[in-house]
Amino acid sequence: MNFVTLEFASFLLFVLVAGWLLRDRDEAYRAFLLLCNLFFYAVAGIAFVPLLLAVAVLNWGTAHLLARFRERPRVRKALIVADVAAHVCLLAFFKYYEFLVLGLESLASLGGFGMGLVAHALPGTDMLFPVGLSFYTFQGLSYAVDHYRNPDEPPRAFLDVLLFVSFFPTIMAGPILRARQFLPQLGHRTWESRDVQEGFALILSGLFKKVVIASYLSEHIVRGVFESPEFYSSWAVLAAVYAYSIQIFCDFSGYSDMAVGVGRLMGFRLPENFRSPYLALNVQDFWRRWHITLSLWLRDYLYIPLGGSRRGNRYLNLIITMALGGLWHGSHLRFLIWGVMHGVGLAVVHAFHQLKPRLWPGPVENTVLRWCGMAAAWLLTFHSYPSCGFSSAPRTWSAALKSCAVSCSSASPERAFPCWWFRRWRRVCSCSSMARGSFAASWTCKIASRGRRRPWCWRFSAASSSGWGRTASCPSFTSNFDPMRDGG
Repeated sequence: MNFVTLEFASFLLFVLVAGWLLRDRDEAYRAFLLLCNLFFYAVAGIAFVPLLLAVAVLNWGTAHLLARFRERPRVRKALIVADVAAHVCLLAFFKYYEFLVLGLESLASLGGFGMGLVAHALPGTDMLFPVGLSFYTFQGLSYAVDHYRNPDEPPRAFLDVLLFVSFFPTIMAGPILRARQFLPQLGHRTWESRDVQEGFALILSGLFKKVVIASYLSEHIVRGVFESPEFYSSWAVLAAVYAYSIQIFCDFSGYSDMAVGVGRLMGFRLPENFRSPYLALNVQDFWRRWHITLSLWLRDYLYIPLGGSRRGNRYLNLIITMALGGLWHGSHLRFLIWGVMHGVGLAVVHAFHQLKPRLWPGPVENTVLRWCGMAAAWLLTFHSYPSCGFSSAPRTWSAALKSCAVSCSSASPERAFPCWWFRRWRRVCSCSSMARGSFAASWTCKIASRGRRRPWCWRFSAASSSGWGRTASCPSFTSNFDPMRDGG
């Protein structure tokens, strides 16, 4: 059930009215909220409701066993390792099974074996992905790990754990909740006039971001250019790269704003998930602003257990953490490369902070120099990671390189890369390092075709205007953000 639908508005109105009538009956309200959560998830995929229940049972049972064996640390460690392994296997099967099969097929082909060997040995990859699996597995796992770290904390009832794992405003695309943030609010919900005002303001803000800005950019700029970059000029492709960066931010942050607003209307205070990420001055600052709940989850449950900055190699721990965070976003090699890029960027920032007192002992007194340094840091961060590196690069590179390969295969090297055109292409490419693939594709296709240049305007090709279906050359871009495909 999409937030931007009349069906969800009717469902939310029913939940709010019934919640207000049951405000003084705590047990009845919990049962009612649980039914609403399960109904909301069943509308999205009724076949995977048992999987949601299994995650809740697994973490609830692990917490109770941890409390039972409080005085036996080895048993407790074995229990939490088994719980983590179960969640990893769950994610690997549903989310990364196709990725693993394709990798095995590639290795088999390199080794001289037939690709049919893997296809016959393993079942097919045509399976549905459970909606919200990446989010509610992280929430449930955090509940069990928190009990392992705090053995004196009593375990909660199964109804409370299931309410926490299946809370419908956050189950699809976050924010990723913690048990200590949500569970204490179950019996102490508040409805103040300020909460209602802020809730409606957040919902309206999210609707504006998602429906007005993101949908317009997707339908009028991004989709046509990304589906057929060879029909557009270099500057059009560059503008589409920036537009897609804005689109994915407005899509994701708009959904998070609506989720927080819905929670506020229901009497729950949910954590902030975005804080002007495109104003970050370095990669570390960016991850303190973008998908904040995921950043904190990776820090507390992955980076620190790896050793953090106190045990082992801090920089290696950062790279491993971000590489796994990249795989969490999607089951493709490009997401792994993207995660390693961010890990290397974080390692460079940490190393710079350590060396800065030696290189520049005191603060910068010159105001102009300080502002110039901040502007340069912002430009470098925006163009290297959030704008092109985070959102646009994976699919832009794919579409651009494919179109470049097609054009190069149909044109001779002399026609594709004359000297004057090559110098012009290289000069234009210096505008954005991460958009070079798009520029190369655009210029190469124009040179190879020797056709009449189209005017610089946002017009779709005949193929793209006839329908928005997925093509064989590159993925399509819809105005409705799919959090399980683009956000994990």
